[in-house]
Amino acid sequence: MPYNAATIGQGLGQQPKHFVAQPSTAPNPTLSGITRDSGGNALGGCALNVYEGQTGTYRTSTNSDAEGKYTVGVPLLIPLQIVAYLPGSPDVGGVTVNTLSVPYGT
Repeated sequence: MPYNAATIGQGLGQQPKHFVAQPSTAPNPTLSGITRDSGGNALGGCALNVYEGQTGTYRTSTNSDAEGKYTVGVPLLIPLQIVAYLPGSPDVGGVTVNTLSVPYGT
C-alpha cells in the first residue's frame, strides 16, 4: 500500500497542506501525491527530487504527470524530503517537511 505524500508545489515558502500515512508491507514501498500551485490547482510536469531528511543525501527523482500525480519508490523507515520544481515564467517550487517516511505495517 503506498504512502500518500504531501501536496507539494504550494508556492515558494509555503508548507504542504496535508499528509496521510499508510503502513506498507510491500517489498517496494512508494510515496505518491499531487503537485499543486499556490491556488491549489494541480500542477503537472514538475521535477521532484527525494532527499534523506536528516542528511540531505539525494535518493531518487521522478516527474509529476500532466495531472500533477507522482509516485516514487523509497526505502522504509528513513525520514525523507521532496523538493519539486517547475521552470517557467514565473518558476514554481515547493518542498515538503523533512520527516516523510513510509512506516512498516503488520
